[in-house]
Order: sequence, then C-alpha cells, then structure tokens
Amino acid sequence: MAILKALSGKRSPVSIQQYVLQEKKTNSDLVKGYEVDGMDFGRQFERMQTLFEKTSGRRYYHYILSLTPEETRTISPEKVNALGYRLAEQTFGNQGYQFAVVTHTDTNHIHDHIIVNAVNFNTGRKLHMTSRDLQAMKEQLNLLCRSHGLEAIPDSGKKIADGEYWAKQHGKDPWKQELRDVIALVGTQAKTYEEFKNTLKYDWNIEITRDTGKGMTYVHPSGKKVRGKKLGIVYDKPHLMAAFEKEQEIQKPRRKVIARHNVPAVSKQGVRKKYSDSSPLEKIVQHTVQNGDTAYQTGELKNADKDQNKDELERVEKEIYSGWSL
Repeated sequence: MAILKALSGKRSPVSIQQYVLQEKKTNSDLVKGYEVDGMDFGRQFERMQTLFEKTSGRRYYHYILSLTPEETRTISPEKVNALGYRLAEQTFGNQGYQFAVVTHTDTNHIHDHIIVNAVNFNTGRKLHMTSRDLQAMKEQLNLLCRSHGLEAIPDSGKKIADGEYWAKQHGKDPWKQELRDVIALVGTQAKTYEEFKNTLKYDWNIEITRDTGKGMTYVHPSGKKVRGKKLGIVYDKPHLMAAFEKEQEIQKPRRKVIARHNVPAVSKQGVRKKYSDSSPLEKIVQHTVQNGDTAYQTGELKNADKDQNKDELERVEKEIYSGWSL
C-alpha cells in the first residue's frame, strides 16, 4: 500500500537538498528534476525565488511517497522514482512549479522525496495547498498505483485519512496522532494564533472549542474531542501562544538594503518582462550571471555549501517523521 505523507517544509531549500542527496541514501540515477537540475535543486529554487523576490514565508513543499516493505521487494527503485515523478508532474509541474524527486533506498520501505518550489516559474505566485488539493493528489496517486499493480490508499471518507498506517507502526492512537501531525504542520506555517485556528478549521476541518487562556479542546473531523494538554504540552494553548509571540518578535521589520541596479523590470502581474520568453533554467542562469555568481557558471560549489552539518542533517531526519499521512 502506498503512503503519501506531507511535511512542514520549514527549512531552506539548500538544507533539504543536502539531506535528501546524501550518498548513503540515494544515487544520481534515482534523482530527477522538472525544469531544474535534480542534483542542485535547492540552490536553483533559491535563485528562482530571488528572481521574483519571494524569499520569505514558505519556500518549498515536501512530500514522501512510501511503499510497504512487502511492495519494496517487488518493485525496482527506478519504477518508484518514475511513479513519484509522474505524480509530481501532474500535480505541480503542469501548473508551473519546479520540483525534484529523490528516491531513498536505505530503509526497508523504499520511498520518494518530492520537493516542490513554492514559487511559480511563470508567474512568481506562491503555491498554496488546501485539504481539497491534497485529496486530489491522493486520488491521482491511487490511479497511478493501480496502473502499476500496487495497492491504492484505502478511502476512509475522512478529511484527514490514513494516518493509521504510520501511527500503528509507532503504537499510537491513530486519530490523536493525526491531530498532532496536522497541528505541527499548521503551526510551522501560521504566524498568529487566529491564523492557526482558521487554517485548522477551513483547510483541515479541525475545530477548536472551549478556548480559554489556560487551554483548548481540538475536535477531530470524525467528531472525537481531546484537550490540547492531553495531546502533549506543545499542542496546548500556553505553549502555542508563547511560540507565536516569539515568532512575531523574530518577524519584526528590519531595514532591508537591496542592490537594484541589476534587478530586471517587473510587470504589474509580477512577471519579469526581461525573462518572459526564457525557460526556468535560463532565467536562473541569466540572473546569476548578471549578478556575478561565477561559482554557478563554472559549476563549482562554495566550501560552505559542500560541508554537510551533521547536527543539521540529524534535525532534518527527525522532522521527516513529524508529517501526516494523506
């Protein structure tokens, strides 16, 4: 059975690039990119984002497409990579978003990492995935799985579905774990408590009731209820409010100086006129060459980019397992 998992994607594109491209996890034959070099997707995501001046907020979306250990023994890594690429192409590529698919073979369940640039390479607009979009992605995956002779994700009829597989692997109550995973995901995106509540309600069908200064109750789409402190201290209101207050402090405006002599003109629609007829990679090359990025022209990477910080990779590893299954 295929499991599709959504992650928070709160780190920099280069950071997630360093994680997924570790030699012990994959090889170059299992790395593919759409309108981007799969082996350098993080840096190229960042250049596209700089091009459209969209370097704040969410910068990429991250999904994991996993197969069970039983299926892993019956399908090649190349086919799993092709499956993930096809899913990403239909969901994101055809809409104008760059992505990379990296297949990992270092576990007993083979899996694809699908990383999508949050900035559209045609319009510069940011990608926003709703629960309806995620459901459509799941349905598309089911069609692809059946065409490859794989078992589809069972349809539970819930807004949040099928976290049960991974929850059972860790001996956790499925519906409570689904709440934890979605709360963690939304918490990385929302800037205020009100935005947090509204996103849970309108995008994920999760209500918050009995909301006081001391705590709150979450209502799962199935109707089941649980107090925040019962899920864990980090899911209760006092901790959330403290986190949002800290985020607001960090996000206070700072004076920003931008050298604009080499920045091309922008139309009212946000599309850079100078590059309107260029491919995504040509846009990146033209922009970086104009701004004197010789390392990109020669294909050399800076020493700072070559060094993979072990602690950082370990933190990313832990976050990989905090997403939720569609």
